[in-house]
Amino acid sequence: MGLKKTEILKDVPMTTDSGTSAAIERLTIGNAKATDKKINGYKPRDFDAEARGKTRCVQFEAALQSPAIAGMRFKTMEEYLELVKQAAEAGVKFTFGE
Repeated sequence: MGLKKTEILKDVPMTTDSGTSAAIERLTIGNAKATDKKINGYKPRDFDAEARGKTRCVQFEAALQSPAIAGMRFKTMEEYLELVKQAAEAGVKFTFGE
């Protein structure tokens, strides 16, 4: 059984917006609609914040596994975690030159 292309093409609109100008227009209209509705529109990625978050996570994990911190004197888990946080924050500051 053959496929009748004419019947399918009747339902498909022949105007397709594509290309750079159409994409920019869609983004602009999307942002205009978002500001009218008080919804955040397009937001570019903050690579610096992403890098800092990932570095902070890795520094915290490394500090948790540190035998030097585990060998220090502490009485409660909260004191241990405070030492780990201090070490992790010091590592982040060192990494980003602060």
